[in-house]
Amino acid sequence: YDAYGKDMTVTDGKWVLAIGLSGIVGFIFYYAILLTPLFMAARSIKYIEDDRQKVYFCALAIILAVCIVDSIPNTGMGSMHLLFAGALLGQSEFLRKQKQTVKR
Repeated sequence: YDAYGKDMTVTDGKWVLAIGLSGIVGFIFYYAILLTPLFMAARSIKYIEDDRQKVYFCALAIILAVCIVDSIPNTGMGSMHLLFAGALLGQSEFLRKQKQTVKR
């Protein structure tokens, strides 16, 4: 802070912002929301039979993973993280439910 009480620093790093605003619990949940679709995608990729669809699915997972890694030291894209996570989660859920319907 300067002599007038104005904040003179620039907060950089999503992890610093997450911990500063929400504490450790908020930090854990922020990254858990982003990491859960990656784990679900890893489990549901086996249900894709078409190679072109696998490439799309893997590319989406890689983009999300890079965004997550990039947001640790940098502030990152913010809403783009959630967009990619939602797209990957929706696709994973669709594949899982489609496979369950075929089994019946």
